[in-house]
Amino acid sequence: MRPRRSFVLVGVLGLALVGTSPRTAGATAAEDAERARKAVVVAKIGEAQVTVGELEARLATVPRFQLHDFGKTPEEIRRTFLEKIMIPELLLSEGAKSEGVAKALPWSSEISRAKSGASLRAMRASVPAASQIAQEEVVAYYEANKSFYDSPERIHLFRILVATQAEAETHLQALKKDLTLKAFTEIAREKSLDKATNMRAGNLGFLGPDGASNEAGLKADPALVVAAKAVKDGELCPKPVAEGSAFAIVWRRGTVAATKKTIEDAGPQIRDTLSRRKLEDASKRHIDELKATYVKDRDDGPLSVFNVKIDDGPLGRDASKK
Repeated sequence: MRPRRSFVLVGVLGLALVGTSPRTAGATAAEDAERARKAVVVAKIGEAQVTVGELEARLATVPRFQLHDFGKTPEEIRRTFLEKIMIPELLLSEGAKSEGVAKALPWSSEISRAKSGASLRAMRASVPAASQIAQEEVVAYYEANKSFYDSPERIHLFRILVATQAEAETHLQALKKDLTLKAFTEIAREKSLDKATNMRAGNLGFLGPDGASNEAGLKADPALVVAAKAVKDGELCPKPVAEGSAFAIVWRRGTVAATKKTIEDAGPQIRDTLSRRKLEDASKRHIDELKATYVKDRDDGPLSVFNVKIDDGPLGRDASKK
């Protein structure tokens, strides 16, 4: 049978006890006295102890209407809260420590998760909030990304490029009878001379007036945009469009309206973005520092024994199929 753990109550909770610690540089006698009062130990439980300051801090988190559950006078409230709330918590904590609970799963994982969460919260507190981002940073970000806040109308185009006007007319007449994505895709894949886009139905992306696309590395002839402006979203250009020596069948799929945001309009969004990036950068730096300090050896070889397909769903579901 395990020996019972005991606890010791020290002093009288109602007293404002003052220690004899040396004066802190720059502190007044009253500040030193208050610091010493809060450092007084009121209970010892194994290796742990409770100070006046810790007891007061915990009581401060209790709603005032609930304090009456612990007694009628301040002295009674303090003593009852200590004996019924804080001491049982510490006794259980000491018991868990003696039995090595913190080293066993799942508690070790939960403790690691709590510590990592606390580390991230502390890091977040060190990063300026969105409202604290300097105006100079907002202006610099706005200027570097001006096309996002001040951009012309963009038209989404699909295009089939063929060698002759006659061939373009033939395919155009067929599409006018059956203007579906399936029909357009089939012709694009089989007939389009543009091998960079034919396998995706001739999708050129959203084009600006100069033919620049939102698709990386892609730019179309501005004549296609001019022709598409004459029709509505979802319509074919009625005639083939000359594109160099070839001819294009153009299908206007949709439109993104022009955007015009001043720095005043975009300011709150930019501040949120910059604050989030600062947090991400701080997190990465901290993790890199921790890796440099604590990660000595790494061997990913044993991971090869796992055979879990990412798109098979949760591990539990995957295991149930076996």
